[in-house]
Amino acid sequence: MQPVDWTLADISEPHHRLFVLQWGELFGEDSLDTWQVRTSNVLSILAEIEEVTRVARTEHAPVQAALEPLLVETLSVLQRDLVIAQCVGSQKEGTPA
Repeated sequence: MQPVDWTLADISEPHHRLFVLQWGELFGEDSLDTWQVRTSNVLSILAEIEEVTRVARTEHAPVQAALEPLLVETLSVLQRDLVIAQCVGSQKEGTPA
């Protein structure tokens, strides 16, 4: 993450600076911590499953072993996702045990 010029950014409060730094760590393209955001939402996980499935079918069969951990992670995130809970509810039909 690039150093922040606090004067130029007109940010003088320490807690505002902390927020900006934490935000940059989570969402900055050059931050190692962005994996938390990329892997903690349903759309990203579904896109990853789609990509792994495509590679497993068309290019590299051993990648199929990666599907099980992805599906376990997906179910875990789905169970915690508030939007999914509100839109889909607690319907369990069709989900693996």
